[in-house]
Amino acid sequence: MIRPRSRGAHRWVAGLAVVLLVVLLRTPAAPAHAEPPNPPWPGLPRFGCDPDRVPHWYSGDGDYSCGSVAAWTGVAQTGIAGSVRSRQWARVPTSALAVNVIYGALPDPDSPTGSSFSSFPADGRAFFVSPRGSAQDYGWSPPIQVRTIAFGAIPVEATLQLSQTVDDDGELVGLHFSAVTNREPENARTRYDPAPLEGTLDVHLRDVKVDGVPVNLGRCAAPRARLQAVSDALYVSTEGGGDFANYDPGAGGFQAIMGGIFNGVVAIPPFGECRTTTGDDIAPLLTAMVSGEDNPVRIRVGSPSCFTPGPDYAYQLPPAPGQSDPVEANCLQWGGNQWLGDFNPRVYAIPPDLPLPDGPRP
Repeated sequence: MIRPRSRGAHRWVAGLAVVLLVVLLRTPAAPAHAEPPNPPWPGLPRFGCDPDRVPHWYSGDGDYSCGSVAAWTGVAQTGIAGSVRSRQWARVPTSALAVNVIYGALPDPDSPTGSSFSSFPADGRAFFVSPRGSAQDYGWSPPIQVRTIAFGAIPVEATLQLSQTVDDDGELVGLHFSAVTNREPENARTRYDPAPLEGTLDVHLRDVKVDGVPVNLGRCAAPRARLQAVSDALYVSTEGGGDFANYDPGAGGFQAIMGGIFNGVVAIPPFGECRTTTGDDIAPLLTAMVSGEDNPVRIRVGSPSCFTPGPDYAYQLPPAPGQSDPVEANCLQWGGNQWLGDFNPRVYAIPPDLPLPDGPRP
């Protein structure tokens, strides 16, 4: 016996249909022969057709179309980071990321025909779009300004920059995130599971002033810092317009189409030898200022709307080299910052700055 859908299920499907309609209207159908460049820009890694990245529903004849489920795009992100040792917070400037993401869909086990879906996983790799003047076109964060008091008495101003690591083949290793959206029509809601965000980064020191005096440094870095963050579990009602209309990306969850928030820590190892031109090693000072196992971090990500259409809209190109500024990376190309317009004005292409905590983390 075929079960009738609940009103909540109808609203969920309606909300999904609106979002897919927005995507389809903004990405016209491609000619069958059109093939995107791989990689899309020099400096980004190659990604092949890999159906094992997420669980995915296959058609009856076993056909699998990577073009329909995997794509390059771009997102804007902003954040804050803290140092437990120095008891200070710093802003991570708003910037663009190049993202390769693959989406999956699993059938509803209660569907007699298998034609409806209940679970939607997504797996992504995110890469910094390097500011102009960086060592490489991708993999370098914008400069992060830090001001603190070292050893309880010495004012220090520093400019940090993060870089992503490379694998054994010399290809850039992205930040990895995975997210799952689950439809719960029996409860008239959608569940967004906690989404992990992880990666390894090198922390570079660019400029330093100690007690107001500039310090000339050579190479100075803390290699292989470890980022581990996760979004909150979030339940969103499918009543009153559907979950896509009710979703709030500022509520702490994460959804791969509409963005969200990650909370976590960065474990920064001690700095290596950091010698000034006069021969002084200030690595102990920097380690006392920045390093630690549980430096808090909070990251907000916008909707994946920062891309350039390829020829005849055959595919999407992520932000090009140098397009670290979200406006330059075409994040506002659809007419404004509200990516879904009046349907859900809380969904931003460029997310607003996160508020700094009232006090430093102990």
